Amino acid sequence: MQYTCHECNKIYHRNPSQAGKYCSMICSGIAKKKTKINKICIVCNTEFQVHEYRDTEAKYCSHNCYLTVMQNLNVTITCQNCGNNFEIIYSQRNRIKNCSRKCRNEYDRRFELSGLHTCTTCKEEKPVNQFYVNTIANRPWATCITCNKQRHKKYNNTTAGKASRARITFRRRSLLKKTATLTANEWKTILDKYENKCAYCGKLSDTIEMDHIIPVSKGGTHTKCNVVPACRTCNRTKAAKLHIKPMTPEETKGILL
Repeated sequence: MQYTCHECNKIYHRNPSQAGKYCSMICSGIAKKKTKINKICIVCNTEFQVHEYRDTEAKYCSHNCYLTVMQNLNVTITCQNCGNNFEIIYSQRNRIKNCSRKCRNEYDRRFELSGLHTCTTCKEEKPVNQFYVNTIANRPWATCITCNKQRHKKYNNTTAGKASRARITFRRRSLLKKTATLTANEWKTILDKYENKCAYCGKLSDTIEMDHIIPVSKGGTHTKCNVVPACRTCNRTKAAKLHIKPMTPEETKGILL
């Protein structure tokens, strides 16, 4: 059936069950941003304007008002060691998991002896090798690898996730075009020097990838002096960090497989 767009007056065809007011998401976004409504801040009672589509979520006139509420807001969480509920400031809910220092020490001791860690998402105790490890604090992440991958997969399927991946890909390709001089023969030579071993753990792997010693996002170049082979696990762990240095080909030869 034919419909007329309420924004650009363009005639468009659409299934009656999917009929709307606008011919595209662009026209819909333009129309929503045109209309503004007045709201009152719940902290300082100041009147401010927001777009109509943010009517239900807009409560504060500024970020300072939002922080004022969050710093004084207490939430109840469960201690990982004793299981008792305790109150904590909202902004620290992801950092503090134990009700006292005694419980924290007991939990760390139990964790070291048993090698088990509780996932905050699925609430299951799992071995430590099923968690990513924070190399700075030398502690496993709060969520296990399975739950973390599911969360990333769910986010990547959203509009915001797709837009984020597109921005990262475009930025990476733009940087590589300026500094890409690595050839296939040079990459083969690097693999032969390392004997197809990972430059970080020194082990053979079926999933050898290119890793930039100085990440491309931090100004690194795609040249033979900045590329080393890395297994998929080490490559994901290193990410865009600068303090993790690879081994030389001679150092990897002394590692037992």
